Amino acid sequence: MTPRPVLNRSLLALAGLVLLGGGLLILFAGFGVYRRHDLVPPVGWPLTTPDDVLLGSADRARWSSQGWWWWPAVIAALALVALLALGWLLAELRRRHPGALSVGGTPPQEGVELRDRALSDAIAAEAGALPGVEHAAVRITGRPADPRTRVRL
Repeated sequence: MTPRPVLNRSLLALAGLVLLGGGLLILFAGFGVYRRHDLVPPVGWPLTTPDDVLLGSADRARWSSQGWWWWPAVIAALALVALLALGWLLAELRRRHPGALSVGGTPPQEGVELRDRALSDAIAAEAGALPGVEHAAVRITGRPADPRTRVRL
């Protein structure tokens, strides 16, 4: 894998773990798990019992004085962030290249496969060896049943 997808997937995994951990801590408080099992919540955690609230009266009064538009704007911004994160996740999960390609004739011989990266490197090396070609870049996209090759010379 190239460094960019590794970084993207690592950041997605880290964000997912943080959000999952925070959600589980809130669920534990809502279901009274801390009290039933004699667990100690994190230091300074505002939610420890099912009766606790995330924002106290003073905080709610302070944020309510911002005007009627404040909460719809906050909810819209959070919804936008959630949609962007979902789009990022779906873009990472979608495969843009076929992976392994069957080679060896028509129909392809059983068990003879070549990784798409190895095939694109071989095509680029072959094209780069032609006279008058300074640089060749090859990218294989599509599905394994219908691969497409993009060659840039």
